[in-house]
Amino acid sequence: LPWLLRGRRRSARWQARDYGPHAVEQHFAVARRVLPAPQAIPDTCVWLADDDLAHATTLLADLPGPRRLVLAPGANWPGKRWPAAAYAALARKLCAEFDAVILLGNAADVAAFDDHRDALGLPTLDLMGRTSLLEAGAVMRQATLFVGNDSGLGHLAAAAGIPSVTVFGPGRPARYRPWGTRASVVMAPDLDLARLTPAAVADHVRAQLAAQTR
Repeated sequence: LPWLLRGRRRSARWQARDYGPHAVEQHFAVARRVLPAPQAIPDTCVWLADDDLAHATTLLADLPGPRRLVLAPGANWPGKRWPAAAYAALARKLCAEFDAVILLGNAADVAAFDDHRDALGLPTLDLMGRTSLLEAGAVMRQATLFVGNDSGLGHLAAAAGIPSVTVFGPGRPARYRPWGTRASVVMAPDLDLARLTPAAVADHVRAQLAAQTR
């Protein structure tokens, strides 16, 4: 494509030199070749339509309080899923920090959370399988913090600009973690999500909240 499009200067991926381990740094290296000066890589950003934002406002209208925790317990394969019971326990540990929980995911995630939906300890809005990706981003834009597995929704949360905590078991967070200054990662001991405790994730969430107030 660089040679099929008109332009005084062209840059292709095979000409670029990586300057960091993350995939974003690899891809951005292409643009750095043609920028007038070295540039810091910006945070990711998702552009949301007014209709999506208005729809999210309607969906969230009945939730109490402004402090809303988004949980995304799904992932594209079982090894990346922190147990649903752990998410429920996490929500209960964070009752003092949040007013309500929002569940996001696709239709396939609904059944996996059936036994835990009523055990979160906070008023809950279950939107799993009920939003498009952009609608999910609009919901996140009106939330306080995101916690989820290594999945696309973690990247969407970073792009929506809210503080996020992505739970990693197997995987390569140095290369594939959500990109953004407000995005953080919790690693499971020995990459085994069954060994990651709700207390450890709750402590990380509290640290993220404290960082936003400094």
